[in-house]
Amino acid sequence: MSNIVIAVKGTGGDLFPFSRIGVLLKERGHSVAFIHGIEQPFYKKFHDDMVKIFGLNYVAVEPEDTIPFDPQSAPAEDQLYIRRKRWLTATDYYDLANDLSEFNALAEYCGRGDTVLIVHRNMRFVVKAAAEKFETPLISVFPGPYHLTSMSLLADVYRPRAEALNRFRAEIGLPPTDDWQRLIWSSDLNIGLWPDWYAPPESYWPSPSVLVGFLCDYGDELTGIPQEVEDFLASDEPPVLIMHGTTLPGRPSFFSASVEACQKLGLRAILVCRYEELIPNPLPANIKWFDYLPLRNLMPRMRAIIHHGGMGTTAQALAAGIPQLALGLNFDRPDNGMRLRKLGVGQFLPSAKWYPQPIADALRELLESPDVQQRCQELSRKSSFPDAASRACDLIESLITEKWG
Repeated sequence: MSNIVIAVKGTGGDLFPFSRIGVLLKERGHSVAFIHGIEQPFYKKFHDDMVKIFGLNYVAVEPEDTIPFDPQSAPAEDQLYIRRKRWLTATDYYDLANDLSEFNALAEYCGRGDTVLIVHRNMRFVVKAAAEKFETPLISVFPGPYHLTSMSLLADVYRPRAEALNRFRAEIGLPPTDDWQRLIWSSDLNIGLWPDWYAPPESYWPSPSVLVGFLCDYGDELTGIPQEVEDFLASDEPPVLIMHGTTLPGRPSFFSASVEACQKLGLRAILVCRYEELIPNPLPANIKWFDYLPLRNLMPRMRAIIHHGGMGTTAQALAAGIPQLALGLNFDRPDNGMRLRKLGVGQFLPSAKWYPQPIADALRELLESPDVQQRCQELSRKSSFPDAASRACDLIESLITEKWG
């Protein structure tokens, strides 16, 4: 069996599918280490706890530099913005010390000759260097199409930082490079966690690239739906689900505007959010707040969902067959929102329209359209991929067999 090192940096939507793949590889007898680059310090405990639940050999690498921040120095609504600004400021330059920390964590697990590196796009530069340094096969796993289609943009990020990036390469004993495209695209295998009807392969994608379908089963449904939720579901028509994944919204009004929109339409709602300071207070009687719910079991019982456009949430809602209103800001979220609109199962609103009336108008349009309802059911039947993680593991093991027999 092989020594598999998984390197991920990002949100819960990034960590969940990699954790699931890691668990299955461990069950198949492989040694699995999970290296987690902590991008946003205020998510650390949640992510740490989540990965440890799966029993993986886990190492968190935190940023070397932090900017002092007193959370009491601003009103509650502004604290979230300041925390986010703190993170953006802290990472808006090249951090050699942090990349060296991530590389050293990887190096601890790359000594064996049968090592395979599995990387998320957000840690690609450091992990690609480790693969080159230790002559280790590299597998790129992309949670959503944006992570693959935007790869070429990384060259524009790397070129202005070439001197600093080559200083990192020199620190670990690698020669300088100016071929950023090769550095970005080269992998022994590329795996996409979505079906071809969601985003068909493009001619410029690196080869080999294989799509395995949505990975909706993260293996994290450890609890059933609480009785309080069951009672709420049974008392009237299905509610709307409002959530922003595991992350903080780019604008605090995400939740308050969504709640008010539901009030305008006379809709009940369940709000799932870990950050109490974001919850409108007081909440209307027909809106219930929970800090966590088993979403894969809950979503099929919802009338619709208002969410941030993350790939994991998008895939689960497609499988559940419910209309989606994506309030997407940054990263892959606008891309997913626009794909939902094109597929006929959702709408997308940019942050400039995160106000009660535009949200209510978009939600009403989704709920009143028979075409949307029919399309949701059609794609629900096509979205169930119970073996997507297994298919990804089969591909990984095929590469291992090809390399070492």
